[in-house]
Amino acid sequence: MVKVIPDGYEVYENPNAQVFLRKIIPRIITDKEIDSIRNGVRNFSKIENFKIDIKNNQIIIFLPDQNVGSLKNSFSDFPLYNEEKFNRVLEQVITYLPMMRFVLIDEAKREFSVERSCFKGFADDWILLDTDNNLERLVKKYCFYLNKESFYDLI
Repeated sequence: MVKVIPDGYEVYENPNAQVFLRKIIPRIITDKEIDSIRNGVRNFSKIENFKIDIKNNQIIIFLPDQNVGSLKNSFSDFPLYNEEKFNRVLEQVITYLPMMRFVLIDEAKREFSVERSCFKGFADDWILLDTDNNLERLVKKYCFYLNKESFYDLI
């Protein structure tokens, strides 16, 4: 058991609850940029269950790889169903997939690209959708598509 975290290190938990001790990575993404994306997901896609992860110059949006609404509906008819308790349990068992990311491509101009996950089975990768030095504009334009069939038409 570690009692003290060594200088220059931090405890990091990824969106699927794996915990690591890692070197502290200097952040180049601002809190305002992270909040912009977090609020964009909530406001434009209306998704409740999602996670945001920061990796170097990337802000990655993770969505559940289970149908959360369907799970809630399946259990809500049980006589002892308690939504608050169910949500706590659900948060512990949901796993997440990276679906969209915003990549800082020019630190001085604060220019970002937006990419979506590509699932081809043999080679998971990212598809470039757009670039702009106005992150808010990218968020508004593309977060709408999260968790919709039209997401897969974005190329």
